[in-house]
Amino acid sequence: MLSALFRSFRYPAEFTLLLALIFFVPLFEVPKNLLLAVYAITWVANRYRAGWKANCGGRWDGWDTLFLIWLASAYVLASFAGLRKNEWRGIGDLWRYVSLVWMLKRSGYGDREWRAIYAGVAVSTLVATLWGLAAWTVPHKYAGIELHSVGHVNHSATYIAISIGAVLSGLVAYWPRLAMRTRVAGLLTLFVFAVAIVLAGSRAATLVSLVIIVFIGALWSRRSKAVLLAIALALAVFATSIETFDKDMHRKNELAKTSPNPMLNERYPVWHQAIAAWRAHPWFGVGLDNFYEIDAETVKRWVEERGDTYDAAAYAGSSHAHSLYLMTLAERGIIGLAVVLIVLTGWGVSLLRGWPRQTDSPLHWMVWGGAASALIVTVAIGVVNTTLHHEHGLLAMLLLGAWLGFRQVRAAPDAAAA
Repeated sequence: MLSALFRSFRYPAEFTLLLALIFFVPLFEVPKNLLLAVYAITWVANRYRAGWKANCGGRWDGWDTLFLIWLASAYVLASFAGLRKNEWRGIGDLWRYVSLVWMLKRSGYGDREWRAIYAGVAVSTLVATLWGLAAWTVPHKYAGIELHSVGHVNHSATYIAISIGAVLSGLVAYWPRLAMRTRVAGLLTLFVFAVAIVLAGSRAATLVSLVIIVFIGALWSRRSKAVLLAIALALAVFATSIETFDKDMHRKNELAKTSPNPMLNERYPVWHQAIAAWRAHPWFGVGLDNFYEIDAETVKRWVEERGDTYDAAAYAGSSHAHSLYLMTLAERGIIGLAVVLIVLTGWGVSLLRGWPRQTDSPLHWMVWGGAASALIVTVAIGVVNTTLHHEHGLLAMLLLGAWLGFRQVRAAPDAAAA
């Protein structure tokens, strides 16, 4: 039965590689990178063999131009980077998630594939989260819960928050058609994700998860008031659980109150250092993956060159700037930030243009809801953490790619059927 399902996919071997990639993204680093490379090679080979022009997703459009500019900008920025360390190596992460969304957009996949992608996200995140919960029960040095390949608790919480939106969108969209055991499995999956969010103690991920639940409930209320009631009940239980059991979040709030910068807490000196880096290299930044390489002597020199007094306590180094926008500004400058903002704006405009109507298919509602949730997480959590990179960047681009690919097929049915 399973083999028959895989044979029903348009490109069985290629799509199997994609599902394997989805499974390993939150679990293991090396298989993820290998599978993405093999998937890309197989994708290109399949399109070439089947006839590139007729089987590569239709005519060139604005998204193709944007993806090309996004990739090309990385080479321009690396060429003029303010620091000479990891800027060329840093292009690799950008290539991974931009190439994934681009291939999905032009994949020509059908309804089965898009549904399978969402099922894959649910299963892979569930396995990674259960593993993280099991690891959390034994003595450990890290705070909260961590997914094995995703790492730090804040990044893991971001990954889970995106998955909550994807799974909830799929469950709500297909609820009337699902068997009872599938409904129960979906609800249990969301319950596990909710437990993980509570244990993570990430204030941003918790708030955004609540926003996504409210958003999807309000959106779906146009088709079913019963779903709105169910989501309102789930929201109440989730919020009560956070207030009652999330001791780590309460601890963070108490620490913030005693901090000299209660709104930003430990982020203040990191953000201050990011701004100093941007001021020193405003147009092209210090270079991808070079934020970590900024040392105190360099910051001191930058500050004094501006005629200001250097206060060591006002600056702090970190592996990243704890903000998508400040991290981009520091590493890629005004040009790099402009490209990212254009991508996010285009993402939002695409969703507004494809706003689901009552007559649209469940698949339309699902892929739209997943892409919208990924955008909400990327933009909102991006204020206080560095989203759109590594594993949660791949997941966000996967969901955007599913939405764009779904729309591409609907816009060019003849090309998709060729």
